[in-house]
Amino acid sequence: MTSTGAPEEHFAIQDVVSRFGRMVDDRNWDRLPGIFTEQVRLDYTELFGGRPQEVPGGTIGDRWRARLSGFSATQHVITNVVADVGGATADVVANVVATHVLRGPADSRMVTCGGTYQLGMARGPGRWLISAVTARLVWTDGDLGLFAAAAEHAPKRRE
Repeated sequence: MTSTGAPEEHFAIQDVVSRFGRMVDDRNWDRLPGIFTEQVRLDYTELFGGRPQEVPGGTIGDRWRARLSGFSATQHVITNVVADVGGATADVVANVVATHVLRGPADSRMVTCGGTYQLGMARGPGRWLISAVTARLVWTDGDLGLFAAAAEHAPKRRE
């Protein structure tokens, strides 16, 4: 992929991609929908199986809260962001190493996944928004079953 577009576009896109990782790791679930379009295509099939989903962007914070807040900690290191900007849309690829820690009374367990995010982005009012997320898995270290265990430990949201 060749990076195209003005430098300020790339900075704005990279800022959104960085905020994506930070908001997940900081568990800022309520602000997370603000970086997504109204409808979002999510494809985590290489990690969890199933099929890609089209979901309302406003539900992403609650979806990921349910899946990830049971972990004691997560760290998404997202680097080498390359964007191909074409008018009001951009195709973005970035390397990601995501570590997920589940601490128990006697030990800690971790699963780390490495690969890429392939992101679709759309220019919103005065900013870029994520319209699609595809996680491409290259490697894992640890037990992917920790995702199910963490979901069981996730606090239930109170309305």
